Amino acid sequence: MVIDTKSKKIVFLCRSLSIGGAERQLIVLARGLVACGYAVTILTFYENTNDYAVDGLTCIHLKKKSRWHMWSFLTYLLSTIKAEQPEVIYSFLCIPNILVCLFKRLSLLKGIRVVIGFRGSFMKWSDYDVVSMLTAKMEARLSRFADAVVSNSKAGRVELKRRGFAAQQCYVIQNGIDTDVFVPDIEAGNQWRIRYGLPKDKPVVAIVARLDPMKDHETFLLAARELQNDDPDVCFAVVGSGDVSYAKRLQEFSSMIGIDHERLFFITCGRALNYNAFTVVCLTSAYGEGFSNVLCEALSCGIPCVATDVGDARVIVPDEQDIVAPKDYHALTKNVGVYLSGAKMIDHAYLRHHIAQNFSVSRMVDRSIDVLFPQ
Repeated sequence: MVIDTKSKKIVFLCRSLSIGGAERQLIVLARGLVACGYAVTILTFYENTNDYAVDGLTCIHLKKKSRWHMWSFLTYLLSTIKAEQPEVIYSFLCIPNILVCLFKRLSLLKGIRVVIGFRGSFMKWSDYDVVSMLTAKMEARLSRFADAVVSNSKAGRVELKRRGFAAQQCYVIQNGIDTDVFVPDIEAGNQWRIRYGLPKDKPVVAIVARLDPMKDHETFLLAARELQNDDPDVCFAVVGSGDVSYAKRLQEFSSMIGIDHERLFFITCGRALNYNAFTVVCLTSAYGEGFSNVLCEALSCGIPCVATDVGDARVIVPDEQDIVAPKDYHALTKNVGVYLSGAKMIDHAYLRHHIAQNFSVSRMVDRSIDVLFPQ
């Protein structure tokens, strides 16, 4: 059956388009749907100065002023949705999910299919505040009013069941990686190093992740301490933004365990990130990981990755020997070390091919269309 895409309208709802994996995937999906002929509008709570570019896409900022700016914001949100007249509204992450499910429960979205998007997997709530815990419980409770819930990982679907999500249908749609953007480029990597003060001619081991306890940067730093003792040239990059107090804690921890601070770089770069600057990329999350964009993007650039066994890391990383147990910094040290020493050759072309074959944008878009507009 052929779908007349000209009559199909999708509204995406998210908090903002600030730098992050979920936000990037939303934009990639939106562009893919537009290329297929669908009408797409993105609604965002906030407009940030470091948002992703949305040229060619229709984006409406709902002018939310703060966490507590609610009544007029909700009225404006609902009126905007009705004005757009979508067949489907697809929300991303907790608060947007809660709002569209609540609207559905109150019969305010009649005739509109509601799909909610879930990212991540098991969360250790003791690391987060009371508001985060309460909203997570509310999201699970209200999920039964959604027509479908989409997880971007198999691990995430397991977590949905554990938390009591009860949407009518649950799907796994793994992320799509734009292999035309994430490409091997040695010269661009060298220029990135120069821009951010990294030595041009030394190996650099990096962790690319938001500054959040679930990412377990401490395990990365413990491995860095061991690696610096084995290799006099290796340097380390902690790349990402987030909680300022957490960043300060990491810097204090690195000093306490004796990392040479002339070889350790804390970098915030946003959209300017270029994986070609790194020799090896690590993911050290202890929990909470679903589908890691970082792993896919680095591998698409031909950069080897060593990751903890969380989320769908085993599916993404092509060599199972590059998967280690969470918090096992000894294993992390060993596995990164074989790349630094040259004991393990890097097949850059194979790493890139693995991502292009298994995690293409076209596959994600086609699967999403099936969920958004079921036959």
